[in-house]
Amino acid sequence: MITQRTVHALRVTSLDLAGAYRATPPGAPKPGFRLLAAVIEGPGGPWFLKVFGPQATVAAAKDGFEAVLASLEAHR
Repeated sequence: MITQRTVHALRVTSLDLAGAYRATPPGAPKPGFRLLAAVIEGPGGPWFLKVFGPQATVAAAKDGFEAVLASLEAHR
């Protein structure tokens, strides 16, 4: 799922994906992984944040990740 929002005048595009992970060089797919990512656009940006790992681990971190995004502020 992709969402877009504005947080304190910063444009935030976030992504939540779940599925199989394939390491480089290509190996066997490992099911049960998840990615939370965000691109923050503002003065001096963009900035990129991500959380990646097993689905249960990332699910436990989702509220904290969302709290970080909600707390963003642009500083000059």
